[in-house]
Amino acid sequence: MDTIAERLVICGVDEVSKYRYHHITHMLSVTNPKTKTIRPKWFTGEHLELYFGDVISASDAAQCKTIAPSIDDVARAVNFMSSAWSVSGSKVLIQCDYGASRSPALAYVAFTNEMGVGSEEKAFQAVLDIQPSAVPNMLIVQLGDEFLKRNGALLIPLYEHYKQITKEFTLGWKEADV
Repeated sequence: MDTIAERLVICGVDEVSKYRYHHITHMLSVTNPKTKTIRPKWFTGEHLELYFGDVISASDAAQCKTIAPSIDDVARAVNFMSSAWSVSGSKVLIQCDYGASRSPALAYVAFTNEMGVGSEEKAFQAVLDIQPSAVPNMLIVQLGDEFLKRNGALLIPLYEHYKQITKEFTLGWKEADV
């Protein structure tokens, strides 16, 4: 039996076309407000479109002249993906501009919902296995933690990931002797 991780694709908008022959049954598209989501002509399944910016707070959204994600956006994504995964043989493609922040964050929240309490590290690693360049959006994960009532548990693997990225970045600066 396939795991849900084997039934998920996380990618950027420019990569969607390469999954044409991957039997995608459900698509979740996250895009900036006032940007039209382009539904591929080859895709005939269920499609959820969410519109919010890749921001870390409401004030960040205001400064960037966009809309922050809401708990309702996260709930809609989690429910959509849960419903999709309940269908035998389904395959979900979740995409945002680059497939690095918003879509991995939503995938992480959806995985933890499916895997249950205590699965946060395993769910986070599953997202990184699918999309190694992922840097999940912190606000989406915070909202997901609130929605799933995990009392901060979703944030722990995310913070550890951020610390690792910061460490790698700092080492890169030292090696470059900047």
